[in-house]
Amino acid sequence: MTFQFLGETVSTSEDPTKVEDGLDALVAGDGQSNAPAQTLWRQRLYFEAAQSLGGHANAARRLLNYRYLPDLVELAHKAAAGDDTRLELTEIVRGLNFLVTGFSSPHEGLVVPDPACLFARDPGAFRPARPSLVHGQVHIDRLAIAVPDRGLVEDLLDVDHVDVDLTVDEDQNLSLRIRPQMYEAIREAAEFQGPVGQGVAEMNDLRGFYGRVAFESSAEEHLRVADPESSPPALVRVNLPYFSNRGVS
Repeated sequence: MTFQFLGETVSTSEDPTKVEDGLDALVAGDGQSNAPAQTLWRQRLYFEAAQSLGGHANAARRLLNYRYLPDLVELAHKAAAGDDTRLELTEIVRGLNFLVTGFSSPHEGLVVPDPACLFARDPGAFRPARPSLVHGQVHIDRLAIAVPDRGLVEDLLDVDHVDVDLTVDEDQNLSLRIRPQMYEAIREAAEFQGPVGQGVAEMNDLRGFYGRVAFESSAEEHLRVADPESSPPALVRVNLPYFSNRGVS
């Protein structure tokens, strides 16, 4: 059955059974191997008629759930080719800072919150970020973007680069895998400075990444707080009261 005939059946048939079965096929699929016809139609348009919709970038924004997917694919290809990704890295740092602290400036580098504050933060949540303790910072020059599949893997296999790794000090143990859903959350946070929703797996990946970075680095000597409620949002140094050891006479 063609997409056109399925649509006509749902719209014009007087048989309620055919209409119900057609709607199920259109929206739900069979719940097993057959995807919904609507999904298949959108996929076919994306792969076969992208130019009629204004190119792959416009087609992705209209037909896919990830409006920034073309940017991620372009970034992955630039990283694979060894091209400069400084601008994209700065935007990723901006989005990550907002996700985990509510403080979005990339000029302080990657802000690493105290792990306990990050777990309480619930990144991406639809509620305002509260001030959180800062464990440390990672200067942007220590960060790099690379593709996961490279070297011999890329030589032997037909690889399509659709995700990237954000790595600290070229240490693979301190890397964050950025897939389409994660990239979507990061870019939305950077651009809109607002809540982006919660992909549970993605937010758990964030907590694990920042936890590893905090574990491998020493805490700052001075106590600072990332305060998104200050104007403008800033990293605020906190001075604690000083108590002398002198006895009371």
